[in-house]
This record gives sequence, structure tokens and C-alpha cells, in this order.
Amino acid sequence: MRADHLDQKNPFDPNVERVPLTLVLDARSIGALEGKLRKRAHFLCELCWTKAIDGLWSWEGAPIDDHIPRTELRPVEYNSRTVGRLDEPPGCFIGGVRAWDQFDRWADQQGYEGRERDWFIYYGSLAHFSDRSGRHYLVTADQRLLKETEGDKGWFRRGQHRIISVGHALFLVGLAMKAHREVFYESPQPGHTVYTFSHSMYEWLAMDFVQPRRRLFDLVKAPDEELQDYFHTEREALVESIFDRVSHILRSRDRIALSNARNQDDGTLNDMRYDLSAMIGNIAGVFDSLAVLAHTVLVVPLKSNSDSEITLRRYPFRRGLKEVGAERLATVAGQIKPLLDFIWGLRNPLFHRHGLPGQLVHVLGSGKKSQITLSTEQADLFKKMLRHRKESTTAWGLDDPEAKGIDPSVAPFPFGHHLAIASISAVDELLDAFAKDRGVEGSGVLWSAEQKQMLTRFRWLSGLPDELPARSQP
Repeated sequence: MRADHLDQKNPFDPNVERVPLTLVLDARSIGALEGKLRKRAHFLCELCWTKAIDGLWSWEGAPIDDHIPRTELRPVEYNSRTVGRLDEPPGCFIGGVRAWDQFDRWADQQGYEGRERDWFIYYGSLAHFSDRSGRHYLVTADQRLLKETEGDKGWFRRGQHRIISVGHALFLVGLAMKAHREVFYESPQPGHTVYTFSHSMYEWLAMDFVQPRRRLFDLVKAPDEELQDYFHTEREALVESIFDRVSHILRSRDRIALSNARNQDDGTLNDMRYDLSAMIGNIAGVFDSLAVLAHTVLVVPLKSNSDSEITLRRYPFRRGLKEVGAERLATVAGQIKPLLDFIWGLRNPLFHRHGLPGQLVHVLGSGKKSQITLSTEQADLFKKMLRHRKESTTAWGLDDPEAKGIDPSVAPFPFGHHLAIASISAVDELLDAFAKDRGVEGSGVLWSAEQKQMLTRFRWLSGLPDELPARSQP
């Protein structure tokens, strides 16, 4: 069935009303940022000029962008203070702070004095205004405040206020833009924006994370082979599949994050199960593609000439790689074996047995949360991999109560995020090792200054760590 004969308003592709992310920006801490952190903050301010963010500056500090409205805190009346915008008449207000003396009472109780007392009253009242005026988040660069929001005690304890960092705000606005399939990455002036479609963004990021195509051609080409002779070969298809699958892994990660940001029910749980299943399939597929590529180029000796022997997980294939001169590739594959074992521990049941189970958990005081359940064997492989990588089970979202009758489980987004990052990094390491085995030296991609800035901003909007490989960085 085709929809090209329909009128402009396509019922199969409806225009969804855009809902901007409403933010209160902490001018006091953001104005003091320097270097790369200040660049990120400036980009967040640029996005406030687009349809993606509705931003407001706080009433203290020096704003770094004059185009964003600034607030003022008005005098105390009946133990309350109203908050207005400086660009509106004095009688207008957009919110307020009730029971103003609550901040003095808490400061007295905690023994706060001087600058510490001033710090608490400012951030306590600002968080109060942000929460109760209907803003989605308060964005700050104050490290003490961010640290206190992660704790279990105090005024700003976890879950008490919606307070996030500049980096987290960029990730959330990136998700919101991807939900509308338009990702703004530049706004030279208010009202003028540059954007790309979300599927294009994944393709650009894949090219930034994986070894350059020219280097991959040089490592797989036959002697005296020209580029035009390489096209439409199995080797080209395998190389392209690596880029495609890295792009799909990133797409699945973002889809899981979007479902995770919505109200949790059976629908969002099943969406995340589906997307995580797709991610696992693509991760297993990219490692298989790489193994087949190595075998195609090097003709690794096989015992029974069966395709099932072509896998980086097994020692006989890695030994065969060494025999044909791919010592580095075999070594790196051996180093990441715990990761490969865990991925196949997910892949085999997913493809051949019970799939990827999940459950909704009711948490007192905070609604429902989705979990992906693991078998005992999968949990053991998971913990073995994390010990090898020296990473935290908490960061990866593992909940292993070790109680009879309760299965281990993972929180979908942190698990999917870390699995995607670990897998993409491993793919790049393997390709780099393979190229060195073939005597092909590394070479950067000749990105323009505009492309480098675009890729950097795509990373920020995707919440991707700086540790990931990058062809666009010096």
C-alpha cells in the first residue's frame, strides 16, 4: 500500500504537536563555566532560540546569552515572593515561591552561615520556583548541587527536585528533537536554524566512530585492485554492513531512551524489549561481519570448512588468524572475549529459545519501572564481563537480589547505553588491529570545520561519552 497519492496531511504519518522542553537555566553557575563546558552551555542557549527549548535565566548571576528571557525575584509579601520576567511589565508574574521562611528555618537547623547560607537559600528557592511553575528541569553547573541530588539525605536529595546538568539537558533535548525526527544542531541567530533528520545523524556518527572507509578499503583490497573494482564485491558489502549496524545500534539505544522517558506501562516495556532485541542482534551481527571479512581477506584455515567456525569468540579461529598474519586482531579478540561471551549469552536465547523477557515493577512512591530479566547463566556472564572491564554493576543497571525465586534484571536504558558504547568501541579496536596487521596506517577523515562542530554537537545531543573513538577530533 502506498501513500504518495494522499493529500499533504497523511494519516499514516501525522504531524505531532511539538512540545518544547521548558528549562530554568542557572545563570550563577553557568556564567562561570570555561573552556569546553562553556561551549556546551552556549550550544544549549542556541537551542533555546529554536522550537526545541523554552528557556529562562535565573534571577542571579551573569547570563551568557542575552536573547533568553531573564527572571527577577520580587520582594517578600505575606511570606511569599513572586517571580517575573524582566522584559514584562512589573505587575506581571510567571510564578512564585511560597512560605519563604522555610529556607531560613532549614538554614538555621543545618547551621548554615555566610556564603553557605546564601548558596542554600538561592538554590532552594530556585528549585522551588522551577518545580512549581511547571518547568521541566532546572539546569545547573553547580557541582555541589548536582552531587546532593544524587544522595539520599538533605533538602536536594534524590527524587525531590528535577535538577540536571548542562550535559544531561543536551541529551534530553536531543531525545525530544529525535521524537520529532528533526535535530537542530545550529542556530546562528534567533529564528534561523539548521537541522538534519535523525536517521542522517546516526549515519554521520557511525562514520565518526568507525575506522575511515578509505583505510578499510586499503586493508581489504586485493593486490593492484582499484577502487572501482572493489565496488559490488562481498568485501564492500561486509564493510558497509559494519557502518549500517553501528548506526542501527545507536538508533536502538535512542529508541530505548525515548521509551524510558515516557510513562511506563506494558506498551513501553514491550517497545524496549523489541529495541533491545534489535540492538543485541545488530551487535552480534557486526562482530560476525568483522570475522567473515577477516576470513574473506585472509582465508583463515578451518577444520571442517563450516561457517560456524568463523567467529572471534572461539580460540581455533583466533589461532588461525595468527597463522595467516593477523596477530593483533587475534589478540584484541581474545582481550574482549568476556564481552563476546556475554553478547552470545544474550543472542542465543533471543534467536533460538525464549527471547528477551521483561517485567513491570511497582515502586512505592515513584510509580512503575520497566526491567529486562536475565537468566542466572546470563547474569554470571554479565558479572564476569564487568569484572574484566572493571566497571560497576550499578552503572550498567543490574539488579541481582540473589534471593530465591527472583530473577536478576537490568534497567533497559543504562544497560542498553553501556552495551552499545562497549560494543562500538570494541568494533573500532578490532578494525584498527586488523588494519595494522595488514600494514595500513591510520589516517583521519578530512572533515571540514563545520562538519567537526556538527559531529561534536551530535555527540552532546546523544549523551555519548568522550571516550568513544572519534575521527572528527584532533
